[in-house]
Amino acid sequence: LIVGTGRKKLLLSKQDRNRLTELGVRMDVMDTTHTAARYNLLATERSPNEVAAALLVDGFGSTG
Repeated sequence: LIVGTGRKKLLLSKQDRNRLTELGVRMDVMDTTHTAARYNLLATERSPNEVAAALLVDGFGSTG
């Protein structure tokens, strides 16, 4: 699982990281632009069933 967190790299909580690890999910967190590029690369190298991405757009959760 590759997680894109918008313009900036934000970390997931320790609890969330631990839960994903318990489920056997390997994860990487980075800004969304790099996440999309990494996903495209991995999706061409591996089976589509082996890679997933969660992408947040720039400004997600902003109030203004």
